[in-house]
Amino acid sequence: MPTLKFACTCAAALFLLVSCNNKKTKAGNEQQQSPSSSTVMANPQEETINIPDFQKGYEQLLTQRFTAAAGKITVIKADKGLKLTVDPLALEKENGEAVNDAINVSIIELTNSEDLFKSNAATVSDGKLLMSGGSYYIGMESEGEKLHIRKGYFLEVEFPKLRKEDMELFYGQRDSGNNMNWKPAGESLEPPEEPIEFTYATYRYDTVYRVDTIREPDKSVYSYSFLTGRVFRDLNAKVFYYDQQVTLGQLLDTVNKHSRKLCLDSISFWPPNLPKNRTLDTNYLVTVYGPRFQLMLKKCECKDDEAKKYPYIRRDTSINSRVVSSLADQVQKYYAPEQINALGWINCDRYDNRPMSDMEFEIPITFNTNPNIQYFVLFKSFSGCINGSIIPNAQKFVINQLPLNEEITLIAFTKSKGLIYQARTDLRVSQKKNMILDFKEISMAEMNKIFGRNVRI
Repeated sequence: MPTLKFACTCAAALFLLVSCNNKKTKAGNEQQQSPSSSTVMANPQEETINIPDFQKGYEQLLTQRFTAAAGKITVIKADKGLKLTVDPLALEKENGEAVNDAINVSIIELTNSEDLFKSNAATVSDGKLLMSGGSYYIGMESEGEKLHIRKGYFLEVEFPKLRKEDMELFYGQRDSGNNMNWKPAGESLEPPEEPIEFTYATYRYDTVYRVDTIREPDKSVYSYSFLTGRVFRDLNAKVFYYDQQVTLGQLLDTVNKHSRKLCLDSISFWPPNLPKNRTLDTNYLVTVYGPRFQLMLKKCECKDDEAKKYPYIRRDTSINSRVVSSLADQVQKYYAPEQINALGWINCDRYDNRPMSDMEFEIPITFNTNPNIQYFVLFKSFSGCINGSIIPNAQKFVINQLPLNEEITLIAFTKSKGLIYQARTDLRVSQKKNMILDFKEISMAEMNKIFGRNVRI
């Protein structure tokens, strides 16, 4: 009997143990399933939009592709003006081998703020805002392998001059998040020197001026500095540019397209004290002295010096101003050829040193707590863009270091409850606080339209 009682006791204990384990297992299963029910509302900090995928897709759309033949130098001109001289001897594969086959060249040209935004090419150098004069990507491959410039070698590039201000060269670097930072190359972009030659026989009035600036008549070719002090009857006077005959007006447009080198003064050889109370015989005056006003060519930077050289010549400043403004103030088309020692992103920039201001923005309280905001600031008066990603504190966020009084376009994206929202507004940078951003739902089709192609989020 004791044995039977002991057996019953063990059986009861075993039953209780199994029952407790079943309850613990059930409870454990319930605890493992509970997070899945809470994922209906995702962590707002994890609800982000993969904007870089859209931007990379836009870069692919802008990429221009060229082929440089093997074994010879090739000059490539891209759609918006970038000129690149491809020299196979200056290139090598990543493993150090020489390039013996055709070279595939990829070029991207970003020349406005919208392009910079859509390509995520913010114009910032270590936190300092840059004014862009053009951002470019140059990549090369041969036989499926990437190329780079050999140590001690260079490639020649000519950058279009998109702004009048002085610019310098920057090299771009992207971080793991595809954000751009520009590092100065330490080289200023200069206007090119342009040799210009003329033929002596073109000019009729050389004897009027100092002869020490004139070379011997048996030498037929002269630089444009030789023309300083020459007089022309009008803008249609003929001169020679290299071996091509052009008018004086065409010459000035050509010479001054890179920088203001030559100017015109309106001058008169008529007697200074002509009577004013009677009609003059202008036919006689023209026959003896030439037209009432003629044009003297001179270097722009030497106006005062040349006025002292020719004190006997009367000048009419109103005519001079009109001629100079219409002919000499030409926009330069290209900088001087630049030698680059690295492929990749290259920028013509200058620092923006104007007074800066911070701006504070509010977002609707209808969004999840602390949504992830990705924003882009596009500048209207110059090509420039800054970007950032921020999780606002108490429905507010601040964008730092914006140029005061600058007109901008602010574009922001966020995601809430699986839906994408965009805010886009034009405003002027001020010290005003608490500007409310109006976020509106945006469809995938609209996102694709912004960036020009289908890219998944």
